Amino acid sequence: MRVDCGASPREPSRGRQAKPRRRPGHEHDGTVDPRRIRRPPRQALPRQHADPPVPEDDAPIEYVVDIHYVEIIVNDLFQHLHREQLVARPLDEVFGFFAEAGNLELITPPWLGFSLTAAEPVAMRAGTVIEYQLRLHRLPVRWVSRIALWEPGRTFVDVQVRGPYRVWRHRHEFEASGDSTLVRDHVDYALPLGRLGELAHRAFVARDLARIFDYRRAAVARLLG
Repeated sequence: MRVDCGASPREPSRGRQAKPRRRPGHEHDGTVDPRRIRRPPRQALPRQHADPPVPEDDAPIEYVVDIHYVEIIVNDLFQHLHREQLVARPLDEVFGFFAEAGNLELITPPWLGFSLTAAEPVAMRAGTVIEYQLRLHRLPVRWVSRIALWEPGRTFVDVQVRGPYRVWRHRHEFEASGDSTLVRDHVDYALPLGRLGELAHRAFVARDLARIFDYRRAAVARLLG
């Protein structure tokens, strides 16, 4: 009997089997190569447009930027004083009185020794600088103010440029009330010297300001009442 001595079929190996090769880009096992995910193109951010212009009103509004006032807003170191008074005169007449810098001497207490240093009449408008002298507790003080906002017949703001306060901002408001005029004073101020300034405010500054504005109220009532 003839025996075939040819090679017998090779049995599969029981060891580790090689994984079949896959062409790049094909998905397998439900996983997608993140590098091949197509993303939408980036959209440009919308351009920021300037604020629309403010409509002009009947009276021109003039103003200047007050850096010292901006600083005190950030630091939040305000002290506040508010007064309101009804004057039995029409709006134009009352505003005209306060718009005349020389009249400030008439409504300031005599014990302050207040006097303007300008020899000529001061033309009030935004940016006008007013210089005057006074005495605080017998100490001579030179005070320089600037008109930061000027709205004829409505309001104006004076700020201290040089003086005893770290910041002084006085807003004068006028509103017609029948045949009379409502006058409002809003003062925001801060003292220098930190803690010492706070002690001085409690000791005498707040009291002094109250006396000054009490006198001012009585003087306005006497002159315009």
